[in-house]
Amino acid sequence: MTTDERFEALEKTVGRQRMTITALVLVAVATAVMAAAPQSRDARFDQISAKSLWIENDAGETQAFLGVDETGGVLAIYNAAEERQVTLGATKASGRLAIYNTAGKRQATLAATQTGGRLLILDKTGTRIVGHIP
Repeated sequence: MTTDERFEALEKTVGRQRMTITALVLVAVATAVMAAAPQSRDARFDQISAKSLWIENDAGETQAFLGVDETGGVLAIYNAAEERQVTLGATKASGRLAIYNTAGKRQATLAATQTGGRLLILDKTGTRIVGHIP
């Protein structure tokens, strides 16, 4: 075998190796992308454990919050401007529902405590209109 024939054989071998390596890299990248992609937009779970859950719309704006701490749990619902409109909370001693206006000021509260029920309604300035607190 002459030197030229050897170079031609070597070039063919290197060319095949390049093609093989390129194909393997593409397969590896495709596998990584498929593994990282969500498997289903409609996934179902039997149980999810978390201390808080923030729900956002497509624009990334908060629409709801569900959370817990050492005193109890809270559910907050927000409007399109990310202003809290309703909160529902619970502790060992009481439960509370609060409703807010679009300026974020509390307008009404309904609560149940160990001493009885409470009702509070405020006007837009924060002045009490109705208040029954035993």
